[in-house]
Amino acid sequence: MNIFRLLSGVPLIAFTAPATLPAQNMTPEIRQDIARLLTLQVLTHIGELQETLGAAFQKILYVNTYRSIVLSGKECPQPEATACPAAAILANKQLHRYGGDFEGKDVMTSIHTELDTYDLNQATYQSELELIRKRLREHYLPILKQRELAKERQLLRINATRPEVTVLPNGIQFEIEPGNQDIRDISRSTSETGITFYTRITRDIQFDALPESIRQIADQLPPASSWTFYIPYEAEQAAEEAGRRAAQDMATRREERLQQLIPDHMRNSRPAPPTEAAAPPRERKPLLRLKVWKDTPEYPATVRPDAIETVI
Repeated sequence: MNIFRLLSGVPLIAFTAPATLPAQNMTPEIRQDIARLLTLQVLTHIGELQETLGAAFQKILYVNTYRSIVLSGKECPQPEATACPAAAILANKQLHRYGGDFEGKDVMTSIHTELDTYDLNQATYQSELELIRKRLREHYLPILKQRELAKERQLLRINATRPEVTVLPNGIQFEIEPGNQDIRDISRSTSETGITFYTRITRDIQFDALPESIRQIADQLPPASSWTFYIPYEAEQAAEEAGRRAAQDMATRREERLQQLIPDHMRNSRPAPPTEAAAPPRERKPLLRLKVWKDTPEYPATVRPDAIETVI
């Protein structure tokens, strides 16, 4: 039996992308909000640990560990090996999320200023946190989305220059792995060959569960033993919209045909088909990397399947 799987365990291509991208629309106010958010997260975390551990909690050790990582501007590769893993893990999360969009010195200054009095102000921290998060959602999240889109476009431009990569009109890129046991069609199964797709969660899904943008171009793919796809969100969104339009057109044509078959004196009595409400705007998702390959007893796959991979 030929089996297809979705793979994310294989190494990514060595994209040559800049370490940083322009900070579109970054303002001092946004940077201050981020620094304040991180300060409140640290103070709240210290309060929780002190309440849990009591006298065993070493506050100064926590602060020193946090300071060394945040002021370095680089995530700690082994947080569990530090003097205070809890502080190192939080610092890593903050650096990963906010990168260079805050001043570590400002955060540390605020922490040292409030370290001895934070327990008196905990009641006001939650409301302050909510206000800051609301402002960041409105003003900082769009900046992150702009950066994500710019990075994706650059990755795709670089990837398109590789001779083994084919760029389809819908924006999807793919490369193939040729072999003797070629897959001729990923969208069909026969009595001799059962076709199954695998993901980490279900381990067994059908062709219809693949991204719409892949299903629509399945008949354009050359024979191969595997394909690796790079799927921009815009390509998948356009494919899903085209699929919806096609379904609506089919329903309209069916209704028109039925109207033609209904006698004239009964034609207007048939209720109009319900119209679908407009779907709410969807949040943009990152670029996907998806690999589909064949697994046979003669050529077994050596890597276990995993979830579809997010490149960004």
